[in-house]
Amino acid sequence: MARAVAEALEEKGVLAVEAGTGTGKSLAYLFPALRCARKLGRRGMISTHTLNLQAQLFGRDLPFLLRTLSDSFTVVLLKGRRNYFCPRRIDQALRYGRDLFAPRESEEIARIAQWSFATKTGSWEELEPPPEPGLWSRLCSEPQLCTARTCQDNPRCFYQRLREQSAEADLTIVNHALFFSLLAGGLGSDPSEDLSFAKDFVIFDEAHQVETVAARHLGLSLSEKETKSFLHRLYHPRTGRGLLPLVRARDSIQKTREVLATLSALFDSLRASISGSKGREVRILRPDCVPNILDVPLAELAESIQEAASKATDRDLKREIEDHARKTIGLRASFSAFLSHSLSDHVYWIETPEHGPPDGMRLEAVPLSVASLLERLLYQGERTLVFTSATLTIGGKFHYFQKKLGLQEPRTLLLDSSFDYARQMKICVPRRIPDPSEGAAYEVALAAWIRYFTARNCGSAFVLFTNRRTLLGLASQLAPFFEEKGFPLLVQDGTADRHRLLERFRTSPGAVLFGADSFWQGVDVPGEALSCVILTRLPFGTPDHPLAQARAERLQAAGSDPFLSYFLPEALLKFRQGIGRLIRSREDRGTVAILDSRILTKGYGRSFFGVLPDCPVEILDQDPPIA
Repeated sequence: MARAVAEALEEKGVLAVEAGTGTGKSLAYLFPALRCARKLGRRGMISTHTLNLQAQLFGRDLPFLLRTLSDSFTVVLLKGRRNYFCPRRIDQALRYGRDLFAPRESEEIARIAQWSFATKTGSWEELEPPPEPGLWSRLCSEPQLCTARTCQDNPRCFYQRLREQSAEADLTIVNHALFFSLLAGGLGSDPSEDLSFAKDFVIFDEAHQVETVAARHLGLSLSEKETKSFLHRLYHPRTGRGLLPLVRARDSIQKTREVLATLSALFDSLRASISGSKGREVRILRPDCVPNILDVPLAELAESIQEAASKATDRDLKREIEDHARKTIGLRASFSAFLSHSLSDHVYWIETPEHGPPDGMRLEAVPLSVASLLERLLYQGERTLVFTSATLTIGGKFHYFQKKLGLQEPRTLLLDSSFDYARQMKICVPRRIPDPSEGAAYEVALAAWIRYFTARNCGSAFVLFTNRRTLLGLASQLAPFFEEKGFPLLVQDGTADRHRLLERFRTSPGAVLFGADSFWQGVDVPGEALSCVILTRLPFGTPDHPLAQARAERLQAAGSDPFLSYFLPEALLKFRQGIGRLIRSREDRGTVAILDSRILTKGYGRSFFGVLPDCPVEILDQDPPIA
């Protein structure tokens, strides 16, 4: 793999590598990347999907390599700018706190301000307890407020210091979300953010996630709640606080009131337009489903805010108000694009909250395919691109991955894992478990088999779900059982982020974790903490999700079978990821339980068996013993 990466870097080519877990793929691309930087004078970027892998590269793999190499190298770890505090905004919060923030927030602002003088990274992740997201959004770095010109002489601006360092660094490490948000600058979403420091090559690890992340960041997303919060930073009618009262901008304050009222009316109209629809995501098939009553009020507000900024005598306050004027213009363009369907080859839908406040509606527009956008924004020029993951192929072929990303005849390399799966892992499949379509009967059997496998394994298990309702229902039902057994139960219910859940799992002997989508992949728990992975269902995507519907329609129109061409390949890749959670080192041992009888009863079940590692498979013909 290292040789193939080195050749791609030297020849400025495109390479896709599937390297199984345990092959040392991170070292296999880091070494030639550093060598390329020194020998050829090229600079590049490593992009990962998860923060865990970022931390592994920067904290373990690179230090190991750098200790073994005679040359010196510079490597920068760069996160999205909103991870970093903005010293100007913190100073502003301390200066105008009573006019901008609620009294209850003053103590937290003081804590963050004190930390800002002591921190070594400038990232909110250092803060314990973590700051409230709404408050942090008013203290973090923002593109138009924090620029190379305005912050170049400020030693407390971590983001610009890291951007400057990355411009000269041999390697910059980012995650996919930051990479594609910067790439979106090429679409005009934010010209101040770009990939000018991506330089000569980009290596994507966890590349199986590239399409999903690219689609999200190259598309459009509008949140009712976030839009209201943005307007409330200008002026909050209930408290009277905001930026505009500081400059006594009465006309702008009135226009903000009008926009808030119009915004509520618009979302009420959208809610009414989909009131008879089923599901949380409702596809919008035609433009102008409701009149764009926001267009003129937002245009007038942006102009009024710009005038208000001229009244500010404080330079930083003026910049903040001007930034809000620019964002208001951006909001106007985004609402117009969504309601008029002006983005071609995009899928439009409205997403409503399952639970929570009524103002949780989101408007989404996502590219039907990212291939053409990547061709225009990423593939042009002579930049080397390397894509690697443990799961890029189906049946040993890269065709599906290549087609999704629009890669034209890349070099490919397929490397097996170095693990001895025949000795380290066993697959168990109950034959008599009801089909998932049987609903209540299936869930009764599911609970019984989860009790059986977790008891047999003394906990130390991931239980992975594809359905949030089933996850929460079984977690509640089985909590007394786990308490009786002494197995700490951790549930991905939205009250704690994945990173903290994972840390609690690692440090809680015998823990059982009920996880949803994000625990199927990108999670690394080597050792005795995890010795059983239970897959509650074959991970087929939801066929009635708007994006899946639109992709299926396009395939059908082209004469392809959507199930065989889209739904099955996606499920197989996710299935491989779920299986891959178990064996993470040569010392690991354990069991994977597949609690979905369709793998035995349906014709496509052979495809799932076909992607399993070479290990023993036991078909269980009996009902589960009482645990």
